Amino acid sequence: MTTNIELDNISYRIKDTQILKNISFKLSHGLHILAGSNGSGKTTILRLLSTLTPPTSGIYQYNQISVKKNRQIKKEIGFMPQQPNLYLDLTVYQNIMYFGLLKGAKKKDIGAKIDLFLESFSILPFKNIRVQNLSGGIQQRISIIISIINNPKLLILDEPTNNLDEIERNRLYQLLKSISVNTIVIFSTHLIDEAIKHCDKVIVMKDGNISLNESIANMKNLDIKNYF
Repeated sequence: MTTNIELDNISYRIKDTQILKNISFKLSHGLHILAGSNGSGKTTILRLLSTLTPPTSGIYQYNQISVKKNRQIKKEIGFMPQQPNLYLDLTVYQNIMYFGLLKGAKKKDIGAKIDLFLESFSILPFKNIRVQNLSGGIQQRISIIISIINNPKLLILDEPTNNLDEIERNRLYQLLKSISVNTIVIFSTHLIDEAIKHCDKVIVMKDGNISLNESIANMKNLDIKNYF
């Protein structure tokens, strides 16, 4: 089944500050970049898509069903926040298992995939090490694994390339590209020129609005920096 999401006239405000202004867009399977300068509204959009932040107004639909009316949709969403949110006194294995179970995945299914993911991110030797003893880069990779452990239909990543070197970033792009065949993947990044080589579509935020929403194939004559 093809997954589709639609934001229709979404706005979000905190007291007197308007963060998002009548945002509308649709997404289906593929790898999508969410770009924009600091304060443009990127993180708010991602948190809204994850259902952590409800909009002030407008409609968010997942497969033509209002997210408000079907909280089960949460189980089909994977979300990685900008800052790793891990239990520092637990091991890498324990963190992944705990969050996987929390998302509704079965213990045997998680156990069957953990070593594969850890090896793909070159952190298998740290499997039984407490997270508090690991670097920020390794914690970032653990957070990415947690976001995909439940085979989400909508995968949302806020700055997943932070603390990753070039080799690890390329490995991540390849993984996300393979996942996006059957999943909507949307991620924010400041490394636009690098990421755009791997993606299908780019959405640029500016001052709480969408300034660009275009497939990469149609951007040959566009300078993305003009939309920031």
